Amino acid sequence: MFTKARCVADVVNWSVVTVLCCLVVGFIFCRWRIFDPRDPAFQFVTFSVLGSMFFFTLRVNARNSLAVLLVFFMIHSGLVTHALQHSTLLRDFLFFAAVAGAVSLFFVVFDRPGELSRPIDPLVLATLFALTYFVATVILHAEEGFLSKVIVFNYVTDMILPLMTYGFLTGFGIGIGIFITDRQYLERVRDRIFTTFRELPEEPRLAPIGQKWCVSRK
Repeated sequence: MFTKARCVADVVNWSVVTVLCCLVVGFIFCRWRIFDPRDPAFQFVTFSVLGSMFFFTLRVNARNSLAVLLVFFMIHSGLVTHALQHSTLLRDFLFFAAVAGAVSLFFVVFDRPGELSRPIDPLVLATLFALTYFVATVILHAEEGFLSKVIVFNYVTDMILPLMTYGFLTGFGIGIGIFITDRQYLERVRDRIFTTFRELPEEPRLAPIGQKWCVSRK
């Protein structure tokens, strides 16, 4: 029980930085729209949490990763967006699968055990997100004659490119978070700040002596 609780705590702890990095990227490009569940930009919130938790669960115990995916899908569909229609559930399922596919592929091919993330890894994960988003879009619109619509320029610019852009930025934010977490940059900054404060000279304080005040030190 302690081991499982410790694993969950580690996954949550590592995911915090990754989620924050993805939200920062989303906020830079979409501003406050990322916090509106009715806006497509809300996926920066949803998929930053899902992608981060899913990735670090793969590192800790890959057998639990599918459970993480299903739990997040049910919470998202039932409590956050209330998406209970068939078409909406299919759309959400495809893009959840796209995120899981991109993260899994990145974990299997590019995440080497015992090695730190490389500076190129955020771009690699971003590219994988964009590609899996494209595949999800193809599957989603297959029944609507997707291949015939691809040749229509407006359809490409209005549907495909925005979704791939969202995917690229989401993957990039998650990748930056993973890189920062692996390199322990925040821990180094925290330790440097604490070390600096410990090394500061002690401030003199005033102590009373009789009716007068004078400067004294411990």
